[in-house]
Amino acid sequence: MPSVWVQRRTSRAGVRYHVKYRVGGREARAVHGGAFGTLREARARRDWIAGELAHMRVPDVRALAHAAAQVEESPARTLAQVCEEFARTRVDVGAAAHAHYRQTMRRLGVLGRMEVSEIRPAHVQAWVNAQPELSPKTVAVYLGVIKQVLDFADLDRPNAARHRSVRVPRSVREVPEPPSRADYLALRSAMPAKWHAVMDLLEQTGLRVGELEGLRWADIDVRGGRLRVRGTKTRAARRWVPLMPETLTLLEALTPAHARAPLAPVVDPALTPAGLGRAMLRASQVAGIAHTTPHDLRHRYISLLVMAGVPLPLIGQVVGHSRASVTLDVYAHVLLAEPEARLRALRAAVMRSGATPVLPEQLRFRPENDESPAQGRASAEVEHSGFEPLTSWVRSRRSPS
Repeated sequence: MPSVWVQRRTSRAGVRYHVKYRVGGREARAVHGGAFGTLREARARRDWIAGELAHMRVPDVRALAHAAAQVEESPARTLAQVCEEFARTRVDVGAAAHAHYRQTMRRLGVLGRMEVSEIRPAHVQAWVNAQPELSPKTVAVYLGVIKQVLDFADLDRPNAARHRSVRVPRSVREVPEPPSRADYLALRSAMPAKWHAVMDLLEQTGLRVGELEGLRWADIDVRGGRLRVRGTKTRAARRWVPLMPETLTLLEALTPAHARAPLAPVVDPALTPAGLGRAMLRASQVAGIAHTTPHDLRHRYISLLVMAGVPLPLIGQVVGHSRASVTLDVYAHVLLAEPEARLRALRAAVMRSGATPVLPEQLRFRPENDESPAQGRASAEVEHSGFEPLTSWVRSRRSPS
């Protein structure tokens, strides 16, 4: 049975790849088919010899030079070009992943103009060192995309971005410094009026910007005084968030209840997270305060929950922390000058809602005995959207069967 294979040999001159083949079975003599400096060249010779043997021809290595001259070599591809090809093939990921791909392509610089076959670990490390303005966590995200792109390129040599010599700067956890009430009010007054409702919602609910962007009117439970977050980041991100009376008033001012389409976004889609970040940067400069980001408003909300005396496990459920240690280690020492009345209102809203995960029983319709058919249909619509005050569920569980 004819066979062909590649042998890797190491000498003082370096690594060489030798192609061997037999025109018969194991009793036949192994014939040398060429030696090469790269595995790609060796595989090309191996495939050609395998084709000749499959056609029951004795490979003529000397005739290979003439055949190779007839084959047009494929043009060299740069890392930026391969990255674009890779992004087009990733139909299995969402918009967030494609946003990472686009951001990485914008950051490649000199590395993006290099041919993928020429990229070495030293080049990747030089790119990492040239990103001092980015946080280590962000650099790690971009580096992860480069690793996937080089895997996609299917090179003959090991992935340069995965080499053990490529190191990302050590990530140091920064202590959050949320804005005080005075700073927040100064920032808000310096912002254009169109952003006021967005800022107030972030400051009063602790939502992530992406969570607020995906919030729909069907997720607002006015009767229960809470809203639902359909987060996909983690299991803990899928939660109920209690609403203070001032937040309910804010939502009512945005759109009256009779004009709310269930699947319509609560926030105008034209008010993008990137636009909010730029507006807060300019407003921070105008107000003369430290640069405040949208995520700093989430830090402020969590710090206020701690100051209000809300139990740590309950805070984790409200804000979507997977571990209570995150709340304790990061926010327990942050102190803000906040009116005592507002802290009491915040604590009352959290304790009133219970902030418990949605139970399976809450998703089933249980009409009361005195409901009319029309009332029953209305309640069924509410139940179908996942809303029922926790007190009603407890009352139904306690009632005799």
